Amino acid sequence: MDLQLLGAYGGLIFRVLLSVSILFFLLISLLLLFNRNYGKNVIARFINAISGETVDISSWEVSLGRAKTCDIVLNNPTVSRFHAVVVRRGKGWMIFDTNSKSGILVNGKKIDKRAFIYDGDIISMGTSVLTFRSPLFKRPQAQKKSDAAYQKIPAERKVVTAARKDAGRAISALVNLADQSLVLLFAEDYIIGRAADCDIVLPVMTVSKHHARLLRQGSSWRLEDLRSRAGTQLNGTDVIGSVPLRGGDVINVGGVYFRFIADYMNE
Repeated sequence: MDLQLLGAYGGLIFRVLLSVSILFFLLISLLLLFNRNYGKNVIARFINAISGETVDISSWEVSLGRAKTCDIVLNNPTVSRFHAVVVRRGKGWMIFDTNSKSGILVNGKKIDKRAFIYDGDIISMGTSVLTFRSPLFKRPQAQKKSDAAYQKIPAERKVVTAARKDAGRAISALVNLADQSLVLLFAEDYIIGRAADCDIVLPVMTVSKHHARLLRQGSSWRLEDLRSRAGTQLNGTDVIGSVPLRGGDVINVGGVYFRFIADYMNE
């Protein structure tokens, strides 16, 4: 009787141990399946133009936005919760605007719902700026030479495509000293103010509707106050008329401070 009881207990213990072992190996397999980092195939990447941080892309579809559920989280109040989706298609990569508030700019030009993107393109979402890298997908030479979209841009507002024609032309930038957000100056002329039709919108009550103007002249920039209520200051001095800008200058637009970077990047 004791031997039978002992045999029964032994069989029960064996079955329990076997079940636990199976569950353990199953759990390990699941963890390896969903959390493995080895052998990851990086097919593209984004480089944050402000921090220099690199985000690898290893899937054919990624979402970008402020929400924590996005694949690439942009912690920036000017970015919508679900701002964009980047998808790998047969002919290359495409970016889709997912009904964002501020839209998406590719090389300084606002896209209409979607657009192809290529290696080296600069993607702007709000004040977040990302460089897209995918060396296998270069912009076609024919498209560089005869870009129909480029022909539609007025001469005084031509953006980064014009920079590509001038080898070595520097792209200047403004850095907001409050949150370190970046504005790349692709165009030739910018109006800064509170109004929605400004090129650089500052939703601050101390900023006038059309407060100041940035104008590129050749290889340099000039700053002009547009008769604003609070005035515009350059390095603590009131701007009267049009004044030249130099790298490192601090601009005060109604209490919003920017640092001017003359040579942020070269095309």
